[in-house]
Amino acid sequence: MIDRTDRLWERLEKLVVQWRGIGPDDEAVRTSLNFEMTEVLMDLFCSGRDDEKNAKALEDFALVWQELDRYDPSTGSFRGFVQTRMKMRRMDAQRQDAGMHREMKEAEKDWEGSCDGMPGESDGKKKPIWVRPDSLDAPIVTSDGEDGGTLSDMVADDRSGREATQRLNVDESLCELITLILLLPQRLSGQANNPVKIKYFRMFFTDSMVLSVHTMEMEYLHKRQRDIFEAMCIPFLDFFMRDICRSLEEILASDLKLHGEMVEGRAMKRPEQPLPNDVYRQYMRVVEHIEIRSDGAISNQRASYYQFLKERLC
Repeated sequence: MIDRTDRLWERLEKLVVQWRGIGPDDEAVRTSLNFEMTEVLMDLFCSGRDDEKNAKALEDFALVWQELDRYDPSTGSFRGFVQTRMKMRRMDAQRQDAGMHREMKEAEKDWEGSCDGMPGESDGKKKPIWVRPDSLDAPIVTSDGEDGGTLSDMVADDRSGREATQRLNVDESLCELITLILLLPQRLSGQANNPVKIKYFRMFFTDSMVLSVHTMEMEYLHKRQRDIFEAMCIPFLDFFMRDICRSLEEILASDLKLHGEMVEGRAMKRPEQPLPNDVYRQYMRVVEHIEIRSDGAISNQRASYYQFLKERLC
């Protein structure tokens, strides 16, 4: 059953598509649609909220207007597009709070991959990448304009080097996990050593790596980027990500497709991770042309994957 919020987003998307099709001489139609879209946006972002939340909602409201020209209906729903852009804005603010800034860096080549593919070398093209300041004396200014001290202040608060030890442990564990996935044909034995099992394990790994990109510090992952992509099931990554991602930065800047965009009849909202079993079943049916009869089959494979990791990493 479609709730009120879903109906408002559907109405807004129809209005946006009409708005994008207006010619330069149809000013009266544009004005009318502007009023209609404003009413829907007010219902979505500002209805029944207190003043503080309304202020934040108005920022989101303004973002929608700024992004109207960038929306391409062929790439997915307007709701998913807007939510992805909002998330990117929030992440940019967090990076600025941490003293990071953008620099033009060489981008990696696009590449067509399978579960056994890997990214290409640099193609010489440059794009803006977030980087940390070089100096420990670099001032940190928060997104609301307040003084956040310097990086040296942050380091001083890191007592007794415990964080450094923790980072080393995380990096070692990540390296062990990636190596294990890359060597699945050598690590799985008996009947478990088969292409279907290996595919499932790489799908679960891909799911978990995307979650890690959005929750872990990127420095843990960047130096392992090539191996991470080699271990991933790239067709599955393309199935559930909103954009084609061939670098960790692109994964960070993108988001998951909405549940209903991947599985017919599901709610048009961002799914939780690990991804629901029906997403795996739909991928296997649509992309791999393998019919999985029940969610239980996915659950069994997932339990087998966790047991495999537990035996070899713990």
